[in-house]
Amino acid sequence: MGSEMCIRDSIAVVCENMKQFLEAAQIYDRAENYEKAASLYLQLKMFKQAAPLMKKIKTSAILIKYGKAKESEGAYKEAEEAYEDAESWEDVVRINLNNFDNLEKPKFILRNKCSTSTVALMVANYCEKRGFWKEAVEFSIIANRKEEAFIMAQTHDEMDTYAENLKECTNEERNQIAGYY
Repeated sequence: MGSEMCIRDSIAVVCENMKQFLEAAQIYDRAENYEKAASLYLQLKMFKQAAPLMKKIKTSAILIKYGKAKESEGAYKEAEEAYEDAESWEDVVRINLNNFDNLEKPKFILRNKCSTSTVALMVANYCEKRGFWKEAVEFSIIANRKEEAFIMAQTHDEMDTYAENLKECTNEERNQIAGYY
């Protein structure tokens, strides 16, 4: 069985070199070389053929490429799943905020999986647009936008939230908080 897979892989390589990508993808698939098969199907924009292979794929780049393809088709749930499998948290957050109008999953991701300033800023902006001031202040601080967070806290009576979420507080920040009260 192993040598048969090796022969199929060799044939697929020949097909690929001859620019017969569909044939190569089909042979890679039969040879259980799912990464190569999926990559070629995606290159050919044959997303239906790539779909059943995605759960067998571990390479982030292929999963992200599939996610982008599904997103361009408007298949946001499949895109989200691909991004999640790839651990492309910024894409998962973006899809949830922009396409599902869902804040809970991005908050979970931000607090437990990916606390980059980019993700925090995406969530903070979403919260600010919707008037969720407590979260907007919290996530602005995580995004290293303390000054914006302070102004929001001051304007929307969320100074307690601001003070609670400051991990390290400078004398100037302490004075600003005290000045508010």
